Amino acid sequence: AYAVGHDRADEVAEHLRAASEALAESGTDAADHACLIARKIDQEAYPLNKPRSGKPDHEAALELYEQIPTDGPPFAICRRENGLGWSCLRLGQRDRAVEHARTSVSVAGDSGSLRLRAMALNLLAAALGPGEGDEPRRRAAAIARALEDEELRARFARPLR
Repeated sequence: AYAVGHDRADEVAEHLRAASEALAESGTDAADHACLIARKIDQEAYPLNKPRSGKPDHEAALELYEQIPTDGPPFAICRRENGLGWSCLRLGQRDRAVEHARTSVSVAGDSGSLRLRAMALNLLAAALGPGEGDEPRRRAAAIARALEDEELRARFARPLR
């Protein structure tokens, strides 16, 4: 949903409301439910951190990401930790961002998810900044190349700030 332009924000909001209702009524097992909740929350929080227009609301994004269960499967935990990390980084809380990034790198690695690990390494690189963040960024880019994931490759090609 966050890939959709801001000109369709009302449509996206309606889809997210429908998804919330469906999740509340679903009979999915706990692990699947946690992953679906993590996806829904990420869709709601991402545009708060990176709005296409208007002012970001990093505190609101942080609060949303905190709602993702901490005892869920690795995918949900990675989404939580990455979201918290990016929100903290944008709030100027670099040490907390590094902590969340390291947790995400570890969980993604333990679960065998290379894509999530690359995304977590990218967060770690951004939180550490140029110099110290160069090695995690190289590792993230290497994973993206190995996966032949052009979206990640483009994302990791942007300079660290």
